[in-house]
Amino acid sequence: MNPQLPRSPDASAAPRTRPLEGIKVVDFSTLLPGPFASLMLADAGASVIKIEKPGSGDDMRGYEPRLG
Repeated sequence: MNPQLPRSPDASAAPRTRPLEGIKVVDFSTLLPGPFASLMLADAGASVIKIEKPGSGDDMRGYEPRLG
């Protein structure tokens, strides 16, 4: 049994904002940790612009996934 906590009557009326709304991020990274960090920033509300090499894109696109 999972009792639910009571909600305040005006909880649904409050506007939901994310902590990084209005922040712009320019991502020049090429290895996996950089784009992953940009993903987390975007999830927190930032606008992310990813800059990649013309023609070939991000270097990570050419790598095979590791299995195991």
